[in-house]
Amino acid sequence: MSSLLLPYTKSSSPRSGTGLSSLNSHSKGALVFSVRPEVSVLYSSHAGTVCDSCYSSRISHKCGLCPSYSLCGACAAPERRLAARHEEGECKKYGAVPAELRRGDTDYLRWFLRYFDLRERQAQQERETKKRATETTKLETTPGGVVGVVGVVGVVTDRCPFSGLVSLDSLQSASNVAWSESFAALFVKHCSPPPSVTSKDIVRLLHVLRVNDLGFPYAGSATLGWALSSAACLMNHSCDPTVAVRVGEGGAMEIEAVRDVREGEELTISYLDLLDPAHAAVAGRRAALKEKYLFSCNCSRCVEQASKKPVQVKIVVPPGAGAGDVLSVVVEGEERRVSVPDGAVEGQELLVTL
Repeated sequence: MSSLLLPYTKSSSPRSGTGLSSLNSHSKGALVFSVRPEVSVLYSSHAGTVCDSCYSSRISHKCGLCPSYSLCGACAAPERRLAARHEEGECKKYGAVPAELRRGDTDYLRWFLRYFDLRERQAQQERETKKRATETTKLETTPGGVVGVVGVVGVVTDRCPFSGLVSLDSLQSASNVAWSESFAALFVKHCSPPPSVTSKDIVRLLHVLRVNDLGFPYAGSATLGWALSSAACLMNHSCDPTVAVRVGEGGAMEIEAVRDVREGEELTISYLDLLDPAHAAVAGRRAALKEKYLFSCNCSRCVEQASKKPVQVKIVVPPGAGAGDVLSVVVEGEERRVSVPDGAVEGQELLVTL
């Protein structure tokens, strides 16, 4: 798609760095844009039992080379070439990896095999484009009146599609760096990445994955796997987001407005489940974001909540509610959520701090 037709543009702010802003206004519930992630992977517990294309559980095609790749009936027919490409590319390479590396969780192994298969196919497409370009000519008249033929030569690139995503290398923990370096060394040794790829390149991409990947389905607790998109993963976090990511047809990422979005407003998503009682208070959200994504949130909601003094409110456990259930209370015109504590019983009056 031409960049002139994209409904968003890259933007930058001192608070959150590079992100995406909407080029148009959108009403709540509107589809802002849709994109397929360049690379997605199912968790090991779902690999082979869920469609690798649309994430349906109605499997009809299983890979003949490895147990980790399957397609549903709707995807198998139109995507036979896709299936063959996967099986002759990543699946064949997966089967050649030493058996001890294919035990336990293989998410990262399969993701990187798929990623480098994508890179190889992109390079092949660019070589074919270059070949066609060399056959494209233009006529140029010389001063002497002789007509010369000037060839147009294309350039093959070997660029990572995720180079625009941050890796936060300096903020990664020592244990995560050590694990990343160990994985990278094993991958280079056993999986034959392109000659231009070094262990350092793989370590950086592992760090990119840690702070940018999106679990799918992109809402709810039962995620099937995770994906990386050079476009969707540029969206910054906010505890009062403008959009959310849904699973669309064929496994696409659909970016949907969760409230009215103004032209020029930043497109933000929540990296957390905001319905989780643990994320109701600003301290809980900031701690979770710091642990997983390595930043402390200063979005408008967090700044506003942090500036308020804690308040105590009385609640009565309603009929049918029990420990762990989430209740909504209104404090100073703002809806808050509180979890019923252990030991509380129906009808009990509680004093809670928000």
